Amino acid sequence: MATLAEPEIFVGRDYGAHELTIDPGLVQQYAEATGDGNPWYFGRSPFGGPVAPALILHSEVYRYGGWYLKNIFGNLHAKQEWELFHPIMVGDRVTTRSLISDRYVKRGRDYVVNEVTYFGPEGRLLMRGRTHQSFLKDE
Repeated sequence: MATLAEPEIFVGRDYGAHELTIDPGLVQQYAEATGDGNPWYFGRSPFGGPVAPALILHSEVYRYGGWYLKNIFGNLHAKQEWELFHPIMVGDRVTTRSLISDRYVKRGRDYVVNEVTYFGPEGRLLMRGRTHQSFLKDE
């Protein structure tokens, strides 16, 4: 993953957008990898058709490079949070946006929080994920 100079990793830094379609192959890959073969993913659901697993895009944050601090030796995935607002349907075109939402120091480590927001076909907010990555402070 590419890194930037530390002053360039600031709260509010926008890493742009990524568009993708939640196709049946992506759902099948998720189901096989996790062992979660919920029938709602492949047929009828209370939402009117196949619904994607809630965290199908759980690793989208890593698609966006350049938000890690330069000292990657000893970095830790410290925390991940999710807010789910609306189901993602199989076949939906989803747009994600990434930005740095927080930086802080805790117990002698630097933390960077990357927030990815997920939008549906008409711009509807689908979900938001925040990934807290911790780094050893440079001595």
